[in-house]
Amino acid sequence: MEKIFVFDIDGTLIKSNEEIGVIISESFDKILKNGNRLILATARSIRGVRHVIPDKYLDNTNIFSEN
Repeated sequence: MEKIFVFDIDGTLIKSNEEIGVIISESFDKILKNGNRLILATARSIRGVRHVIPDKYLDNTNIFSEN
């Protein structure tokens, strides 16, 4: 059975404009490898999140601001 994992980005996974860390990235990879769904939520626009989250995690369903 597919599980859905939803994470808030700003102030939870990252602070300011730093990229996600190796441990988080490895955890995301494991979630996806096991056939689960990864959803990331942020108040940033897609353009504003591209420099902090690798594109391979942005191919999933995500929640972004329209601004």
